[in-house]
Amino acid sequence: MRNKIASALLLCVSLAPLMATGATFTSSVNVTTTGNAINVDGVIVTPSCTAVHAGFANCSTEANNANARVGPGYLQLSAFSSVSAGGDGRSGGTARSQASFSDDLTFDSLALAGKTVTVTGSVVVEGVLSAGVGASFGGARASWTGYGGAFGVGLVNQGITETYAGGAVGSPDSNLRGFVFPVVSTLQFDALGHAQSSIAFTMIVDAQSVVTSGGTATAGAAFSNTVYWSGIESLSVDGASFAGPYAVTSASGADYRFSTAPVPEGSTLGMMLLGLGLLGAFKARRR
Repeated sequence: MRNKIASALLLCVSLAPLMATGATFTSSVNVTTTGNAINVDGVIVTPSCTAVHAGFANCSTEANNANARVGPGYLQLSAFSSVSAGGDGRSGGTARSQASFSDDLTFDSLALAGKTVTVTGSVVVEGVLSAGVGASFGGARASWTGYGGAFGVGLVNQGITETYAGGAVGSPDSNLRGFVFPVVSTLQFDALGHAQSSIAFTMIVDAQSVVTSGGTATAGAAFSNTVYWSGIESLSVDGASFAGPYAVTSASGADYRFSTAPVPEGSTLGMMLLGLGLLGAFKARRR
């Protein structure tokens, strides 16, 4: 497998002034899977599934599964691809999950009226990439990559972006749990103690596997808490820590003073466990 599977993590936060009365929260998910191409009455057809929704979507084609969920301050995604071929056959499959949200928010504190405030926090990425091939001619890849900005701060991806296996050589799991993008930025509070902002995340994860001349290939990207806001770690004014009261309200109702990490819901967790089970079974067969 020579073609590169691209995936992108876009993290954007705008500090442009917002009209509080026009504050909005938007979200979307898009998942796709494809299976092994088949000949139907002389026409090559590739089975596929595509699902688009505001909050949750799931797709399965043969042993390829994509799952995505979005909520205020977090994204949850997974993509798994598993194929097998016998004799001189060829088999391939793909899975892709994409999710995004945008949320407007307002900081309030009379004690900070007219002041420039430094805000410290972080964006956290958690997940596992895995790939393995049980054939001389085949490949498997799972990947993501990150770029963009948060609170006006550019985020440079320094983590593992992909894992690849080929030619009957497995790849070790790449554990991204707790990978952190630090965020240090400023907010200008008005004379009434208000500061407007917004936060938006988009992420894509991919998995692809292909095998020829008999054998199996499996790839997976399991991100139960894919991307979330860690919570505000500190506020400071002129280098001095601010310990006074303040509030953060958002169009979605989330309180971004605190971590937005979700607890995986039953359907999301079930799909991820299924995919991890496929990866585990594949590795057991190789041993």
